[in-house]
Amino acid sequence: MSESSGTKKLQELGNLKLHLLRSARELSIQQIEVMQSDDVATLLTVLSRKSEILDTLKTLQKELDPYRNQEPEDRIWDSAEEQASCRKIFEEIDRLLEELSQMDNQALDQMTHQRDAMASQIAQFATAEAVQNAYASSFLLSDEDTQSAVSMGFSLEG
Repeated sequence: MSESSGTKKLQELGNLKLHLLRSARELSIQQIEVMQSDDVATLLTVLSRKSEILDTLKTLQKELDPYRNQEPEDRIWDSAEEQASCRKIFEEIDRLLEELSQMDNQALDQMTHQRDAMASQIAQFATAEAVQNAYASSFLLSDEDTQSAVSMGFSLEG
C-alpha cells in the first residue's frame, strides 16, 4: 500500500467514524428524551441500537490503530486540501466524542435521579403499608379473640 493510499484509507475510516458518532449522538438525544417520558420499551430499543453502533466503533478503532503512532506531518498527502479535510474530520470526531461524553454523563445523572426518586417512593409505600397494617391489626380481633370475649361475657358492640 502506497503512503498516499494510506492517507486515503485514514480519511475513509475517519469519515466512517464521524458518521457513526453522529448516529450515536442522535441516539443519545433520543435516549435522554425517552428517559424523561419513562417509556422503558423505547428506551431499551434506543440503547440496543446505540450499543450496536458502539460495537462497530470498537471494530473501527482497531482499523485506526496503525495510524496512531504516525505523526500527521510525516504522512504523504495528495494535496494540502486533502490533509486539511482529514484534519477537520478528526477535529469534528474529537468534538463529537466530548459531546457524547457530556450527554452520557447527563443521562447517567438523570437515571440516578430517577432511581433515587423511585427508591424513595418505594420506601414511602412500604412505610405507609406497615403503618396501615399496624393500625388495622390493632383494631381488628381475630375470630378466636371474638369468641373469647363473648364467652367471658363482654360485648364487642358499643
